[in-house]
Amino acid sequence: MRGAQPPFVDRVAELGALARWSSRQRATPLYIYGPEGCGKTRLLREFVSRVDELLGGDALAVYIDALEASSPVHALLSKPSVPGRLIEEAVAAAVGEPIGKLLALSVSRLVGLIAERLYERRLRGKIVVLVVDDVARAIGVERVEWYVKHLYELTWRVVEEYEPEAFNVIVSTSEGESLELIQRHRHAVTRLLWNLGRKPFQELVEKLGAPESLDRGGLWRLLGGNPGKLVELAYNYEWRLDEMLSEYAGRLRRVVLRALEENLAGRLLEATRNPDILAGEPALRSLLTRENLVLETGILLGDGELGVDRELGIGRLYAWQTPLYPTLIHRLIESQLHA
Repeated sequence: MRGAQPPFVDRVAELGALARWSSRQRATPLYIYGPEGCGKTRLLREFVSRVDELLGGDALAVYIDALEASSPVHALLSKPSVPGRLIEEAVAAAVGEPIGKLLALSVSRLVGLIAERLYERRLRGKIVVLVVDDVARAIGVERVEWYVKHLYELTWRVVEEYEPEAFNVIVSTSEGESLELIQRHRHAVTRLLWNLGRKPFQELVEKLGAPESLDRGGLWRLLGGNPGKLVELAYNYEWRLDEMLSEYAGRLRRVVLRALEENLAGRLLEATRNPDILAGEPALRSLLTRENLVLETGILLGDGELGVDRELGIGRLYAWQTPLYPTLIHRLIESQLHA
């Protein structure tokens, strides 16, 4: 099961975008990517929980947590609910794998069982949404291209066999490397979910009970609206920001050392000020993408594109997932160069 989930704030535009996408038949699945901790899981679970409100009473939504290790109850959320016996039957032929991964790989069988056992094959007039969360980390980046095509083919097989008003698939990924593989294909549309805006981020700060002594402005400049990092600070570090920074600096030190070994430290230092230089630095870009520190910008889930904001580490083509990373990397490189 996932860790502690933050209170849900804002995301009105994103919920509306998911509802609009799901309301009529689309030609391809929708892939949502974004920074680790930006709230993809929280948004998708909220969407499924509210699907009747957002799409009407004839909607059916099924959410699969592809990272869930053992519990069918935690691996699948649906509205209306799907009996556990169908989940077990969908994965009965496979053993020895995490339950969420098995469900992600058994989506065709699961959808068929739901249609035939619960609705007697009568999906006509229904809007059906299948959501698979964090699939790349579950099945492995090397299988992402196969899975893209698999879901595309599933979409049209379900439409032809069960004749719903619409059957759409929404998939999320947190692996930066998977995005390039997904975008190679005509079988997918990608949208970016970014961190919270300043106002909803501050609302979440207060809901989590931040102490009065905490510098709200400084916290915004450091975390850039990432709700996952904020929850870490509240729950894991009990608002001890220095302790959190020290631990993250330790994690990022190996990235800096790798850059020094490969004579990339100067370019990495420049990238902390302007991530767009990564467009001309394939080796450095690959390193930072593999470490899930930067990602490509793109069309936002909701409306428009991510605006350039150098203070938050956001360029026109590339962005740091949170300002925490370039801030600490800059300090680490400076300390190494002046050691």
